[in-house]
Amino acid sequence: MACNSSSEKLKKELFEHIRKGEWNQVVEVHERDREAFTTRIASYTGDTAFLLAISEGKEGIVEKLVALINNWDKITPSKAKEIVGFQNEKGRTSLHAAAGTGSKTLCELIARVDPSLVVARDYKGESPVFRAVRYGRMQVFLFLHDLALAHRAHRADRAHTSLSSIRYCWNDDDQTILHNAIIRENFDLAFQIIHLYKELVNLVDKDGESPLHCLARKPAAFESGSSLRGRNRIIYDCLSIENLETKVQEKSHPKLGLEVKRNPSIPPGNKQTFRHFIRFLWTNAVLAGGSHRGKKESENVDIESHHGHKTDQTGRNTSQENPSVSQKSYFIEHVSRAIPVILGYGDMSVIKKIKQEKEKHVWASRVLDALLEVATLYDGKKALRVSELNEKQMSEKIPGEDSNDQDSKEKVEEDISQQPMGSTSNIPAETTKKKEEPEKETAILLAAKYGVAEIIEKILDHFPMAIYDKDKDSKNIVLIVLENRHLKVLKFLLDKYRDCDHIAYQKVDEEGNTALHYAAMYDEKSVRSWPVPGAALQMQWEIKWHEFVEEVMPPRLSRTNKEGQTPKELFSHTHKGLVKNGGDWLMSTATSCSVVATLIATVAFASSTTAPGGTESDGKHKVKRNLTFELFAISSLVSLCFSVTSLVMFLAILTSRHQEKDFSKELPRKILFGLTSLFLSIASVLVTFCAGHFLIFKDNFKYAVFPVYAVTLLPLCLFAVAQFPLYFDLLLATFWNPFNHD
Repeated sequence: MACNSSSEKLKKELFEHIRKGEWNQVVEVHERDREAFTTRIASYTGDTAFLLAISEGKEGIVEKLVALINNWDKITPSKAKEIVGFQNEKGRTSLHAAAGTGSKTLCELIARVDPSLVVARDYKGESPVFRAVRYGRMQVFLFLHDLALAHRAHRADRAHTSLSSIRYCWNDDDQTILHNAIIRENFDLAFQIIHLYKELVNLVDKDGESPLHCLARKPAAFESGSSLRGRNRIIYDCLSIENLETKVQEKSHPKLGLEVKRNPSIPPGNKQTFRHFIRFLWTNAVLAGGSHRGKKESENVDIESHHGHKTDQTGRNTSQENPSVSQKSYFIEHVSRAIPVILGYGDMSVIKKIKQEKEKHVWASRVLDALLEVATLYDGKKALRVSELNEKQMSEKIPGEDSNDQDSKEKVEEDISQQPMGSTSNIPAETTKKKEEPEKETAILLAAKYGVAEIIEKILDHFPMAIYDKDKDSKNIVLIVLENRHLKVLKFLLDKYRDCDHIAYQKVDEEGNTALHYAAMYDEKSVRSWPVPGAALQMQWEIKWHEFVEEVMPPRLSRTNKEGQTPKELFSHTHKGLVKNGGDWLMSTATSCSVVATLIATVAFASSTTAPGGTESDGKHKVKRNLTFELFAISSLVSLCFSVTSLVMFLAILTSRHQEKDFSKELPRKILFGLTSLFLSIASVLVTFCAGHFLIFKDNFKYAVFPVYAVTLLPLCLFAVAQFPLYFDLLLATFWNPFNHD
């Protein structure tokens, strides 16, 4: 009873000191009573004061506490390891906590006491290495990696790497550190993991997804998923991004292992950037006197890197800086820096966001390249899931470690994928059950679903047979792309496989649906919307989309499916709701605008039949005919003409039957013509008012009335701000056809 009372008193004392931030008093309590190291303070996590100090990043306090631990260890052996290995309610040790903070110093302090904690796993199966990756701690990860290598060096299997020796690289859900880094978009860290743990590239998690699957679910991580337009796109193309490379640290820092070597490089896919324009100006204007020599030197210059050094493949300098090349780089660098100012960017935070986005795109592309260099796709073997392997298989040498691993590779793969159907000697029972489940869709099909053109392109370059992949519903890449409305990917496939009779275009799913059927399908809840506003414009683009697919696909695909529907019948059936919504949108828009057009027409008619200032008894105008009078007469007539025209257009929309075919050209052009006429009539009636007013009061107020006229134009400006976005969207959607394909 006295023991419990003493423990509660100690807990309360520690809690009060921590709550007040009195960490030096916390150290004094630990120095006085060593039981404080194992006294749980936080009831919901079971953390001790020592763990809380680590979590708070108190390096000085932790150093003092570790010194106390080491002093006691001299008296009581193994006591220090017991303290640093103390687990909270989630099974996490002090090294788990240190890894999460990102402090390499804290990790070093704890690792000196017990290096074996690097492979300790909490109740979710996560090691300190996993925690470091989860929170994107690059330096801590590299340190813990080297620590883990040292730990593995004392094992019996030090001659080679086996899955059992790197258990710390995945959790109980079979999610590896590579999975986690990609999911959290820590692509610089993922790149390092691929080069340090190549064996993780081909492992799958509990859902059967490899790291490549995780990357395929990240459309925003690639340039094809970017929505930057206008000046933001210009800035995007001008920015230089540091590339990702691996480099062994110098011998003076052996513990750091590998680090990110970030050398500026030319981002792919930016051939028509402003930097190229600047290079053109420099070559043809600034260096006109020495064009031949300048051209020769420019071949070895990386204009994005802002350096005049010639480099080899490892990024090392192989030549001295050339003065003329240095001048050119200096010119390009400073002109590029001026671009944000020229484009009106006063706030650099916008540019930082754009740079972060491009950095993500470039690094994700490098991770993709690294994955495909190691991935063993389409080798006919079952993907590895570590929880399904027994100890014998886990201890096998990992294939692909060096050029002499072919025998080991065949042995491991035979154990995994060539077991007799009725045998369960080496594969757990749950593995046998899962053979009956449908296969996981491949990475290229997942990329087709999310529209990641970069992944599709590179997978097809590495594995051409991937074009024949299909999912559980027998849908191939073409059908999935059409189902999800990914125009860029479809155009890429059409360019790569130009023969319209290619088997990929003629694929039929289990329901008998062809490519034309998938182009005709529409579900408002699941189908990706086109980048145009309003149901009417959506319907217009749906018609354009269907016509485009009909044009590029084999004509023989226009047949019935198992439900007896042709593509055109399916199109009409699935678009009924969109036709109705589009008609309602047009009706409401036309009704609102027709009211405004009627008011404008009334005012314009009155203005066109009335002379400013009135008339004399003989019927002559009191105001002399001059330029202003003619402007008044013409503008009043123009406003009347355009207001009546817009009114007629809106009435035509209101009386239309709103059939499916009308949304292709007729209805969008009518509302566009009506809005154009309405804008012109409003502008004309305001000009009429200003001209008439000036004719009457010009002798009294002279130029003082011009500010009044400027205020009078304010309603037009407000109306334009509110309606012009819709007007430009209508203009773009009606006359621009993104579905053209050469």
